[in-house]
Amino acid sequence: MGKSTSLGRVEVVLTKPNGERIEVEVGENGMVYIDVESDARCTMNVAQQWTELSDERRQLASKFIESIQQDIEGLLAY
Repeated sequence: MGKSTSLGRVEVVLTKPNGERIEVEVGENGMVYIDVESDARCTMNVAQQWTELSDERRQLASKFIESIQQDIEGLLAY
């Protein structure tokens, strides 16, 4: 995998049953943002250049985002 993302801008927000909110965004500016909120308070905030992620983390992130996109497209097809 190269040092850039072809994913464009992608934002995924997950809310766990306990109310914890996890937001992951891959920006077109090459940044990856991760925010975690619990009880309306930010408990983690990370911002890192896509190119600074290890090859393994880039591959995992790409696979995760692509699988979510495919699953949602599959759900919308019905």
